[in-house]
Amino acid sequence: MKLKMLESMAGRDFSLSVGEVTDRFSDKEAARFIKVGLAERAPVEPVKKPDTKKEWDDERAKLLEENARLISENEAAKSREAELAGQIEALAAFKATVVTALGENPGVQETTDAVTLPETRG
Repeated sequence: MKLKMLESMAGRDFSLSVGEVTDRFSDKEAARFIKVGLAERAPVEPVKKPDTKKEWDDERAKLLEENARLISENEAAKSREAELAGQIEALAAFKATVVTALGENPGVQETTDAVTLPETRG
């Protein structure tokens, strides 16, 4: 169900302003927001179909352009995801190296425990 927000609202992965129309919530959540006055059901906007071949062609061109943009964004997101996965893998390897080094040289932990801060030195 589409809602028109009567109050601003934000969450971990979204932000909605007064007057903004959204369909991000389940019907159950939407009904609850309407009941407590946070939103109202968004008016249904009639869909205007193109009348002429030129209007159909223009609409098709817009949709193809939007589709190409979304494909490009998706490819960029996949690339970024692969890059981040590589960074996570590198960090995991670094962590394993540090854990192994500390395990092989337990004196490192003892040394850091014995360090005193300048303000505690007498």
